[in-house]
Amino acid sequence: MPCEAEPDTADGDLPGALPSGLRAELINFRRDLHMHPELGNREFRTTAAVKARLEKAGLRPRTLTMGTGLICDIGPDIDTGTGAWAGAGRPMLALRADLDALPIPDTKTVPYRSTVPRMAHACGHDVHTTAVLGAGLVLAGAYALPPLRGLVDAAIAHLPGGGMIRDAQKFVAPLALVEAVGFGAGVERLLALIGPSRWRPLAAAVLLAAPVLLEPGLAWGAAGRLGTAAYPPSWRQARRIMAADRQPGAMLVLPWHLYLGLPWNGDRVVLDPAQRYFTRRAVGNDDLELSSTVVPGEDPYGGRLGPLVRGTAPLAPALPGQGIRYVLVLKVAEWASFPPRLAGASRLLDAPDLSLYQVPGKIVPPPLPGPPDAPVLAGDLLALAVAGGAITGVLPAVALPRRRLLLFGRAVEGSRR
Repeated sequence: MPCEAEPDTADGDLPGALPSGLRAELINFRRDLHMHPELGNREFRTTAAVKARLEKAGLRPRTLTMGTGLICDIGPDIDTGTGAWAGAGRPMLALRADLDALPIPDTKTVPYRSTVPRMAHACGHDVHTTAVLGAGLVLAGAYALPPLRGLVDAAIAHLPGGGMIRDAQKFVAPLALVEAVGFGAGVERLLALIGPSRWRPLAAAVLLAAPVLLEPGLAWGAAGRLGTAAYPPSWRQARRIMAADRQPGAMLVLPWHLYLGLPWNGDRVVLDPAQRYFTRRAVGNDDLELSSTVVPGEDPYGGRLGPLVRGTAPLAPALPGQGIRYVLVLKVAEWASFPPRLAGASRLLDAPDLSLYQVPGKIVPPPLPGPPDAPVLAGDLLALAVAGGAITGVLPAVALPRRRLLLFGRAVEGSRR
């Protein structure tokens, strides 16, 4: 039975309650597949695109032997060596989608119509592939410890600053300090147990090298993936333009997401860098978009502009009354929907990765509530108490007269035995 051509859905709506960031990404992914259809057993580009996105999520998809199509297992019972399912005797749920297109012309009149002559996704396999990919990404982002889900949800939804629980990378630096001190103390204790012997220097060397031997990828920059990112020249040019303007006013950052994947950073999803790169006040989305819910942000400016940005009305006439003088549009996710809404604004810069607009009209800073004094003061006092406790706890240990070197068991010069 022949497949019917899919109906035009220019609005790009997808069913379900997906976070707006993932929703926009899947819409763009599906449209990219629709523009580049491939026939059966020739879906090399499609396979590579799906595989790359799954690997970006930390999964380990496996391409089939013929070079097209792939399998990806998700769950706790995964063999760490092969990435394959290792839960013998436990149930498994399989989600399947076709990748291939049909050898017929694309009759759609949309910007993302097929770019391949006499070939089109007229049977909806681009939608099937995107749906299964989205399901895999949502499943991969589920909590690792189900018993703690309720506690985590309650913390991030009701505690001020609780959203940081899901942004675990913020705790890497203090965790590294704790681990370094603890590991050093452990090495010293083990050497004391070994006692004076000819094996003591060798044991010390092995123990000190253990972190590098156990985690070589992390020790050498996560196998080359950890490094600096060079901002494109367009970012510096946009910063110079706004810095030369003496008129007050903030900068609105679009698309409206806290985390974005930027092409010049290898499409890695990172915290919006615009809010820290530019000298002018940058206003962006502060909401924490999770797989099943959105935790409201704590920035009153972002909360004030959220309904306006999420709507469909023109932006340029309303922005001066919200204290916005510039709009920075990063060309990722659903960025193409914003230039039409900025009609009337002056486009000062148009680069491959961003556009900078200046809105007309008198800038009127909006009244924004400040944080309550009591919690801020309590937090400052707590920080001072922790710092004071750390200092008073470290100084006596540093001032101890009896100190020994690890390798040789010899008192430090000037100390008494």
